[in-house]
Amino acid sequence: MNNLKFKYFSNPIKNAEFTDVKCQICGMNEYCLEGEYFDYGDDVISVCLNCLSDGREMVNVPEFIEKRLEKHLKEYKDLGDEIKVDKKVKESTEELRKNPPVPWIQYNDWQVCCGDFVRYIGEWGKMRLIKMHRMEMAKGIFYQF
Repeated sequence: MNNLKFKYFSNPIKNAEFTDVKCQICGMNEYCLEGEYFDYGDDVISVCLNCLSDGREMVNVPEFIEKRLEKHLKEYKDLGDEIKVDKKVKESTEELRKNPPVPWIQYNDWQVCCGDFVRYIGEWGKMRLIKMHRMEMAKGIFYQF
């Protein structure tokens, strides 16, 4: 289980939100994600990381997220033609649907950057932001709080 890799979600064992409810697909009781974050209403109760990774259940990715990536690709990348853009959008969206949802993001509102969906790497606290930020002026703002 610990060797599962997700393209858009770093370290799900550390960063995902789990439930004690067994996976409704396979019945497994380990690393089950809360179904409400899959955005299918009450149809999904709990899904383990294995079933998600295998595509036996997938996260709902709204059409506006696909459109956001499509628009971004047309502006950011020179993919040559509409067919390549459509193919990239379809492939990336299908991959995103197999990634754990981030509980605090409504409607799985995934952002895009550099020609693809961004990768969720976890939450950053005040000290990590200060440590990682390069602008001295911004550090001063963080230290005020």
